[in-house]
Parts: sequence; structure tokens; C-alpha cells
Amino acid sequence: MADAALGEPDVPDPLGGDWRAGLAAWAAGAADRYRRHPWIPEVPVSRLPVMPCNLAWIEYALRVLASTPLAPPEKLAVIALVTGHVRNEAATRTQLAHGRARAAAAGGDADDAYARTLDAVVDADRFPELRGVVDGYILAATTPAPDAAEEMADFGLDRILDGIASLIDRRSR
Repeated sequence: MADAALGEPDVPDPLGGDWRAGLAAWAAGAADRYRRHPWIPEVPVSRLPVMPCNLAWIEYALRVLASTPLAPPEKLAVIALVTGHVRNEAATRTQLAHGRARAAAAGGDADDAYARTLDAVVDADRFPELRGVVDGYILAATTPAPDAAEEMADFGLDRILDGIASLIDRRSR
């Protein structure tokens, strides 16, 4: 069922030679599938992928990485790393949405309750750096940033791709 919901990748042709753009498009395509079917990341992973749509996604990513000097096990590790990031971000987003919905159904605001709780429990002597984040970012926000989760996911993916680029650069030398 999860394989059918995931479907085949419908992202641009990966043979353009830009592995980074191709892998970013691949990740965005997977994230889109997880947004459309938020239950997919909740399905336990009990074995390596063998279903046709999962294999199509792996094939696409391998084609993206084909022009790189990475060895086959490294390419698979890159795919697993990026997949893990995308799955984790999707699962976290879904779980937070459920929490917000429960809070709203009970007449509350989960984000506001979280900010108030942090303000009450984050002691500046014990957690000085976290206190600075609470004061300068969480409490300072007048409205929740609707795209904050997306920005954090993109930031994480960019850092992962930076690391992969560094490895590719070392292998190319």
C-alpha cells in the first residue's frame, strides 16, 4: 500500500549532469509524496526496499549520482541519508500537525503553549544558550512562521548536500 501511494518519481530527468540539483529535486519529490500521504513515513521499515515504486526512486537517485566518482555503496549510503532526512522531516511535521489539531480541538494553541512552557522551564543559568533562543526567537515571534518547518528541512538538506559535495570533491581529486 505504501509503495502504491509513493508511486513512481515524477521529477525532472536526472541526466542533466547536475547531481546536486537532481538529488534536491528527488528529495523534494519524495517530500511532496509524504505531504500528500502523511502516513507513509509512519510505516515501519522492516526490510530494504523491494517494491517497484521504491526501486524506481532508488534507480532515479542512482541515475542522478551516476556521473559522480562515488562507489556504489557510497551512492546507496547517500540515498539512505537523504531519504532518512526527508522521512524524518515529514514524520515530524505530521506528528506536530496532529498535536496542533488536538490542542485546537481542546480550545488551545499548541505553539503558544509550547512557548509559554519553554519560558517557564528554561533556566538561564542551566541552559544559557537555549534561553537566548527562547528569548530571541521563540518568544520574539509575534506569529508562528508557517514555512519555518520547510525552511529548517531545506537547511538540513542543503547541509547534507554540502557534505556529499565535499566527498565528491575529494573523490574527484
